[in-house]
Amino acid sequence: MTQVERDLIMGLTTGSMTKDEFLQSFPVDLQDRPDYPLHALEQAARTRNADDVEYALLLGYALGFSAGYAPALRLLLKEDWHHKHEDMVSILSHLADPESVTVLYETALAEFDYLAYDESRALAVKCIWALGKLGGPDAVKKLLLLARSGNAIIHREAAKQLQRLNGRP
Repeated sequence: MTQVERDLIMGLTTGSMTKDEFLQSFPVDLQDRPDYPLHALEQAARTRNADDVEYALLLGYALGFSAGYAPALRLLLKEDWHHKHEDMVSILSHLADPESVTVLYETALAEFDYLAYDESRALAVKCIWALGKLGGPDAVKKLLLLARSGNAIIHREAAKQLQRLNGRP
């Protein structure tokens, strides 16, 4: 991703330009190349460029995410060189991607260095909620495993999702 593209994405994100102005100024015709944001995300993953992961996600938020993003997001959730895990979990949850069950489970248990300060385990909680939203037998199996966690927060949140899925408050 070029610096011009990053600057324009930032302009769109901060509201200093309208979506129409952005689309007219962006060097890639996004009407003809609606896959460009996904391509940018995949390129950022290949080059391990954390900043470009963020810009690609910002572009996706502005233009919308499709199911085609799910494989790239699942791969990126496993990586520890960027700091956008919570955003990726939120996107996968919104996409309701059933192939995400395993990576959401693994991410719920992961301990990334940049989140060492987070005693509330916000990333794990988002993963557990995403599993609860997905439902289905595979997600329930992973929630049952998480409910056996020695971490009180993970245990509690997984138990809440299991109760919700079973129709209990």
